[in-house]
Amino acid sequence: MLLGCATGLMWLGFLAYLLVLSGNSLSHAIRRFAIEAVIAVALAAPITLAALAHASPYVVTGLAGVMGLVTLALIVRRVPGLMGRPG
Repeated sequence: MLLGCATGLMWLGFLAYLLVLSGNSLSHAIRRFAIEAVIAVALAAPITLAALAHASPYVVTGLAGVMGLVTLALIVRRVPGLMGRPG
């Protein structure tokens, strides 16, 4: 476990180093990551809560499908040039 944590931290450090070398701001990247992490948690929360509440497998599967469609809609809306739309 220690090796996995140390290796992960080394990779994060290497990625931060490459980010700075490319001329991008580390604080901007961290801010963008935090925003995306909040969105990911908001999308995964209903499925997780339903599973923790011992809901029916059909409910959990249905929620997973609905959250998948919501995620797809977010991606289509946020990525310019996707689905033939001009950027």
